[in-house]
Formats: sequence, structure tokens, C-alpha cells
Amino acid sequence: MNGSRGTQPIRTKVPRQCAPRARRRGEPPSDPYLTQRPPQEGARCRQCGAVYQRKRWRLAPLAVLPARGRGGAPLVLCPACRKTQDHYPNGVVTVHWPKNPAVREEMLHLIRHQEQQGRRINPLERILSLDATADTLTVMTTNERLAGRIGRALERAFHGKTVYQWSRENKLVRVEWAGVPAGAAARGTRAARNRKGGR
Repeated sequence: MNGSRGTQPIRTKVPRQCAPRARRRGEPPSDPYLTQRPPQEGARCRQCGAVYQRKRWRLAPLAVLPARGRGGAPLVLCPACRKTQDHYPNGVVTVHWPKNPAVREEMLHLIRHQEQQGRRINPLERILSLDATADTLTVMTTNERLAGRIGRALERAFHGKTVYQWSRENKLVRVEWAGVPAGAAARGTRAARNRKGGR
């Protein structure tokens, strides 16, 4: 987490080498980092150690891998590591978090847990950055699925309301979570008790 320095600007223009072909009308947006020519079978990411096998990136223990990719395949940068290098998120989660430090720690643990679960299935699902201010936490992710799961997990665990905004131009999703204000929660509890008492 980068303290209170504020979030970095979101890059909306991809590097030239990652630029996708022109999108046809009505065609859903694609991830420019995944539409390039795939690497050689067995290629390994030189930064995170993920291995490209059977048309997808997979986790592999670094200790059992040779110095080069499997079968002499080259070392490359996987799409997630290139997004991290370019600071190009496909998901932005804004959390309007409470003042309670203990609850904030629970939220951070939940967010990191969602990342760990996602990476077990798809090593390209990662958190790019966590930037905190006094009132908000901004989480940037490498893909939209992880951002959506974080929003749903926050709502399940802490209630409140989650809003999703999908871009029509690219695969960027903005997720915003806000908890129920303490005063409103207390009023709701009192109203519920009054309804029960009036029966």
C-alpha cells in the first residue's frame, strides 16, 4: 500500500506494441495484452515464473524450472507483468472505508485473499496497486474479473452497496463500494425493533 500519496493516473492508451486491431461495430472490447501473438509453448515469465502451456498461463514452482523456459523456450514477460510494468489496469475498485482501523485491516485481508484465490486459477489475475487516503482505498487490478469479485466479497462481508460501471471502449470496470453509515444502520435497527414491538 502506498500510503496517502494518492492514486496514479489510469492509463487509457495502451503501448503501441499492444494496440489491438480496430474493433467492429457491436463487437465486445478485448484485452490488448491478450490479443497479441502468443508465446512459444513452455515459455516462462522471467518476472513471476508463470509458464505458458496449452494456450494459457499457469503457475509453476520456480524451484523445478530450468534457467530457460521448458524445452528451450524463451523467457518472456507475461501479460500481467507487462500491465504492472505499464501500470495499465482493467479494474479499479474504490472502497469508501470506515474509520475503524481493525475493520480496515479486515477489508485489506479480504481483498488480498480474493487475489490469492484468483491467482490459483489464473496467474494473470493480480492487484497492481493499493492506494489509501483517509477516506478511501483504491485497488487497481490486472483484469475486470478480480475487481468484480472484490466488490462482491466486500458486499457479502460488510454489506453496504456496490456499483459497477463497465467501459464500452475497453475491458475496464470501475467498482465502487460504500458501507451503510453508522447513523443509518442504528436507525434501521431501532425501526426494526419498533416494528416487532408493535406486532
